[in-house]
Amino acid sequence: MPGCGQPGEYKAPLEPANFNGPGSWRFLCLDHVREHNSAYNFFHGMSPDEIAAAQRRTRRLRRRLYGRSDRARRRGLRGRAA
Repeated sequence: MPGCGQPGEYKAPLEPANFNGPGSWRFLCLDHVREHNSAYNFFHGMSPDEIAAAQRRTRRLRRRLYGRSDRARRRGLRGRAA
């Protein structure tokens, strides 16, 4: 950040990534990256349908990685009902 004397060691997005590749990044000091992260909203400017589509993609990826839904995984961790 202009005027900040701390080293920029933490990567912060300027814009969200998209399907054309990763978004743009800048490096900030710890205090400024915390400030940035508290105000950052990945879904800013998206319509409700676009938000739902992004969330569905994340759910599908999670299922492929873990093999079952979060709810089924949580039930499996607690044991099966008789």
